[in-house]
Amino acid sequence: MWNRSTLEKYMRDLSSCITSYWEDPGPVENKPMDSIQITNDSTKFEVSMDVSQYKPEELRVYLTGRDLIIEGNQEKPTDAGYIQKSFLRRWPLPDEVDLDAVTISLNEFGCLLVDAPKTGLHTMRRELPIRISSKSEAERTVLA
Repeated sequence: MWNRSTLEKYMRDLSSCITSYWEDPGPVENKPMDSIQITNDSTKFEVSMDVSQYKPEELRVYLTGRDLIIEGNQEKPTDAGYIQKSFLRRWPLPDEVDLDAVTISLNEFGCLLVDAPKTGLHTMRRELPIRISSKSEAERTVLA
């Protein structure tokens, strides 16, 4: 049957297989995104993020309803196969943002900037007049 040394050997072999599969791919491939900065003031909603690890063709920025979505997807071949990494970030845009005026830019240092200007309509306040009707006018409306 099974003795202790045989079981220990199988456990070591199994452990080495699992460890090599799940081990850290290395500091370059596993570098976290350095920074994401969000500005939400009275004139704009802005997202600035470091995507320097990704090529422009590996990035997608789109709107779904009022949600801003930024995705990155990358595959790199290695001696052992492939390393795949991806990210997805989602922000609901404020109601005041003009969806038709949203712009995206990517500079040479890998900084992605999403600029979403606000219309300013949210700050406009206007008084609505109260129409005062007489009692006889209200009775005519009810009887009609």
